[in-house]
Amino acid sequence: MPTPDDTNRLDDLRRDLGDVVGGNPEGRKNFVDDLRVLVDLGDKPDAAPAIDRLAQQVADAAAASKVKEANAPPLLLQVWTAVSARDLSEKQVTQLQADIKTTLTGLGVAEPSAQAIANQVGTVQKAVTDRQRRWYEVF
Repeated sequence: MPTPDDTNRLDDLRRDLGDVVGGNPEGRKNFVDDLRVLVDLGDKPDAAPAIDRLAQQVADAAAASKVKEANAPPLLLQVWTAVSARDLSEKQVTQLQADIKTTLTGLGVAEPSAQAIANQVGTVQKAVTDRQRRWYEVF
């Protein structure tokens, strides 16, 4: 669950995405920067390209579909979870991917773009996770 600081970050992401849809050239950079701040890139330097790619894909999809800022919070909460969660199981990641795809298609994003973003969520999670597979998950 988001803390008060995380709620402020989610508001920043919402404004950034609104700027992207509105055509503000700084919106994309701000969106990427606000997602990157969720990860200590000193500990996880491999996460930066994955996060950048996710941010660009989400920004592209939102701009193409003209996602209204008021409709973005559920999507942004899922993107925030993808970047900030450190202990999701494989099943939880799969569910998050399905949820984000459903949310995106509900916002009018084309299915191929929604699937690509869902796939990128898995890539981001592999880069940011601290979780090791449990013995009972191997079987």
